Amino acid sequence: GDAAEAPREGLLWNLEWPSCHMVVSTVARGRHVLEILSGGRQIEDSPLIFEVVARDCSPLGRRLVASDAGECVCDRWSVPVGSGCSPLEVMVPVVLVCGGLVLWLLVSVYVEGRVSRADRAWIVHEADVKFCPQSLLAQGSQGVVLLAEYKGTEVAVKASLGGDPSTLMSMVPEGGWGDG
Repeated sequence: GDAAEAPREGLLWNLEWPSCHMVVSTVARGRHVLEILSGGRQIEDSPLIFEVVARDCSPLGRRLVASDAGECVCDRWSVPVGSGCSPLEVMVPVVLVCGGLVLWLLVSVYVEGRVSRADRAWIVHEADVKFCPQSLLAQGSQGVVLLAEYKGTEVAVKASLGGDPSTLMSMVPEGGWGDG
């Protein structure tokens, strides 16, 4: 009769009669019977039989499937990337490699910092070593060993000399253990 039927988005139907407007929505796929009553009596075009089918998402992109609500979503073996879907067999290695690189970078920075701090403990500045006059402990053909104080502790300082041992002795202040 007087009804105009127009499908909308696959699951919605607009039914218009001269005196009413009705929207029917369902996510249940298959054939359905819709009985329309007005004033307790069935209208002339009732019942209506309509079929709900799965939405075809293939024109929108690969790996898209229709959800139960009729929306196009990525299939279970892919993940959303931008406006499309990327297969897990591509995304898992990418994420693992990127994660591995970030982890390697963090470990490298941490280890480098630890090594740098450990190396600083071995750097001795000449101003921190206080030589005692007449502190020659040993002398050989390669150099001398002198008694000194470093951070409050007596230490032996070995110095290689290319010539006369008195070259190193000239570095020892005349005042002895002085303040430095």
